[in-house]
Amino acid sequence: MNTEIAYIKEKEQRDDPKVVFPDCPQIIKYAFSIGDKDFYQFEDFNETPCERAFVALDYYAEERMKCDREYLKAHCAAVEEAINKNKMTDVMKLHFNLQERLTWITDIDVAYKLCSVVFFDGTENPSRYEGLHCQENAKLFRECKMDQFFFLTPLRELMPHISSLGTDLQSYCEAMGELKKMHLSTIMERLSSSDTKTEMLAYLRTQLAEVSIPASSESGASTSTT
Repeated sequence: MNTEIAYIKEKEQRDDPKVVFPDCPQIIKYAFSIGDKDFYQFEDFNETPCERAFVALDYYAEERMKCDREYLKAHCAAVEEAINKNKMTDVMKLHFNLQERLTWITDIDVAYKLCSVVFFDGTENPSRYEGLHCQENAKLFRECKMDQFFFLTPLRELMPHISSLGTDLQSYCEAMGELKKMHLSTIMERLSSSDTKTEMLAYLRTQLAEVSIPASSESGASTSTT
């Protein structure tokens, strides 16, 4: 069950970002809080330091394509094996799955990863991308009720296409989670267990384990402004 609550603090309760990040030359503003942890963002994304910005742009591209480079490599390998075995039905199924992904409104798992880069807490160095720490923050974001988290003002501004789903967000992401599992399983079943495919199969298993299929949420959305 998702139990964490994301919310917007009243202005008088917030710490001054200049005090939290005294050595950062860019302008940083408060974004939202989860429990007693505050999250921040750069006022102008174009001023995001290179290391963090490059990772964010990678996730933006992944969110736009609804898959990453490793998924495409595994998909191509599965298609190649199906062609070599003259299994054209498998080729068509794999083609349909990839084509279907391009119609998705969002990939919620990538959205959480993107949020973990764009938004950072007071213990992070805003100029750097700290992978393990961002993974922990993404995990924390997943523990929030989905509709309540993505409808917070900073999230709506970052990813308006997600909030446009409104009350359908929960059911949409549940359906997409099941489809992602099916797509990943379809590729895994068509890849041989050869040494050259070991890394691909490990990647697919990891992705399968990380698929987010949200539990039902009864909490309303918070739409407070910053």
